[in-house]
Amino acid sequence: MENERAMEDLCLPWGDILREYNEAPLLDFARSRFTKIFSTDWSGCSFHEMYTCCYYLTIHKGGWKLVATYKDVINKQFELIRQNVLDKLDETSLHRLTTAFLDFRKSVDLCSDWLMYVDRVFVPQERIPTCRQQALTMFHDLFFGFDPNGDKLKALVASWIYRDREMDEGGYFDRSTLKGLCDMFVELADGRKTYYENIIEKPFFEASHAFIQGIAAEIFTSSNVMTYAVAADRLFTKEIERIQGVFEPEVVTRYREYLMEEIIKKPLTYLLDKNGHVHQLINENRHDELSNLYILLEHLPDGRQIFFQQIAVELSAEFTSKMGLETTTLVTDLLQLKKRCDNFAQFSFDKDPAFDALVHASIGRTVASHQCNIQELLLHSIDDQLLRSTKPVDPADINRIGDLLSFLPDRASFETACKRLLARRLLTGRAFNRNLDAFNILHKRMEKNRKSAACYGGANTLLELVRMVDDVETSKKLTSHFHSIETGSEIDCSVLMLRSGLWPISLQNSYSLNLPYELAPIFEDYSRFYNLRHKGRKVALHPQFGSVTLTARFDVDTECVVQLSLTQTCILLLFNDRTRRTLDELHVITSIPVRILQSTLHDLSFGKHKILVVDSVGIQLNTHFIPPSSRIQIPPTWVHDIEEVVAITANHSWEAGGRRQIVDASIVRVMKVNKEMDGASLNEAVKKDLGRRMQLDVFDDELHDRINSLILREYLTKERIDNVFLYRYKY
Repeated sequence: MENERAMEDLCLPWGDILREYNEAPLLDFARSRFTKIFSTDWSGCSFHEMYTCCYYLTIHKGGWKLVATYKDVINKQFELIRQNVLDKLDETSLHRLTTAFLDFRKSVDLCSDWLMYVDRVFVPQERIPTCRQQALTMFHDLFFGFDPNGDKLKALVASWIYRDREMDEGGYFDRSTLKGLCDMFVELADGRKTYYENIIEKPFFEASHAFIQGIAAEIFTSSNVMTYAVAADRLFTKEIERIQGVFEPEVVTRYREYLMEEIIKKPLTYLLDKNGHVHQLINENRHDELSNLYILLEHLPDGRQIFFQQIAVELSAEFTSKMGLETTTLVTDLLQLKKRCDNFAQFSFDKDPAFDALVHASIGRTVASHQCNIQELLLHSIDDQLLRSTKPVDPADINRIGDLLSFLPDRASFETACKRLLARRLLTGRAFNRNLDAFNILHKRMEKNRKSAACYGGANTLLELVRMVDDVETSKKLTSHFHSIETGSEIDCSVLMLRSGLWPISLQNSYSLNLPYELAPIFEDYSRFYNLRHKGRKVALHPQFGSVTLTARFDVDTECVVQLSLTQTCILLLFNDRTRRTLDELHVITSIPVRILQSTLHDLSFGKHKILVVDSVGIQLNTHFIPPSSRIQIPPTWVHDIEEVVAITANHSWEAGGRRQIVDASIVRVMKVNKEMDGASLNEAVKKDLGRRMQLDVFDDELHDRINSLILREYLTKERIDNVFLYRYKY
């Protein structure tokens, strides 16, 4: 005390004393300050004075004595820790141990600043650890020397954790103390990871396993899925919160995986098996239980995605089991399924968009795989309810179609098909609803459900439809102006000028032909007229989109108005001079490609109206043909269907591609005789007709598809009367 008081008195004339180096007062001064710091009294310690003291001791070869003094102060501090903590190791002393270590580490850090010059000069020269490392090593030897195997501490931690789990509020579980123990082990272990795992991690996992297998087993044996889901979610969250921020991240991750397996995966599999998988939950509309499962599965990686996939499979299987073959039944089933999916999304899955996308895409694939072409069904509805009628469109019909849009796996192709449908009506001159409000509403429904701007045509889609209609209106004005100038022609023509790149039609299969002398002058006159009004533009003829109405006389007394395609007209006009032609001869005169020529001859020879007859020699005019009415129409085969039609060769053989046309012809033959038939009678009659004429077997699904195709092409109509579908022949 006298030396310390002397050094305190020397603090003012510090420079004078240092001129005459005296080692003893400096060591006494350093000991007093070290003792004060390790006693957690950090006030009144001048960094400048202590640094200067340590500096002078080091440069005057007093480094060993300074380090010895430093370690001696630490050993005296350890005596207090032994008496207060280690000799009576219990729950309270653990808290004091972690507190003592935190204070010790803070004191070591402060002293390390004073001993900075010692660490920089003396330590490298003597090749010894730094002062901080020596201090931590001493604490390490103290603690691990007292309990080398960690048996006492391990038993204490295990008892501590076990009693904490017995209490709902966790009164025994002091997380700050356990966090301090973990940090102390990590810092003092010096690579001894096994010691830390045995003392802290292993007791915790053993206690957790016993707890889950014991007390929590009551939750898992419950037969109620909702009770299990709520309890499991609460238990999972509580257990993660128990170790969050206490253990190292890799320990938390490992424990989370353990909980996933023991709390969620195993019992969930058991409960779903016991309750008939997800099927029973869906079939009984148990929205609350599904909602709780949805919340619980958030803890699993991709858990909700797997859950949604299973629901999609169940809904698809349920839909398939009761799916009818008739169009109206399919629509009803789809609308009911749409309502159920919306209810699940709203009441069970918090309107999760992933559920809507996954389930509807899965059901859409199921519909397509069972040959129930939902896209064709919707196109037929749009054609029948939105385009054909000139009356105001009922919003309920639009919403009904819009509800079915969600089941389309590829809505972009459907939108393209809608544009093609409108284009076909415009090109063929059929009636259509020029008020595009219905398309506008449908477009907004599709835009609302789309995932990205690139998924559909965007805002340009409706604009393209409007421009298509504008092309038709502009063409009508041009045609009217042309007729006002060219008054000498006996042929009344109407020309559609289509802007290239706008219409959803492919010109890849376009072809050219030689117009007959009756039609060539009118085309040349119109080309000159158009080029005078629009300089620099080139007019190209696309015969696959042209149509002609001509007056034909098949005998002396009978005249008939025949509506044909331009290609059909070019062929028929050649039979005014000669009643028989060969295929090669027709090809040379018209320059029509052979495959197009064969398809056109098929329409004229094997369709509803057989104006031509094909035999082994060639093609001739059917002198026995009698028009059924004063006006007939021969629909052409569209360009994108040409690859599927029958090819007519010199020996009149049928290729596999003509199967659809054979079935279509048989259906029309049967309906032409009977005028009205129900579905079962029509199927039976067509099978008999094909078996007798062609020795051909067909399936019900194939007949159903061909009947729907004829309905779309306006050969037949269908009406439901007393749960029976009646088909009527329109001509």
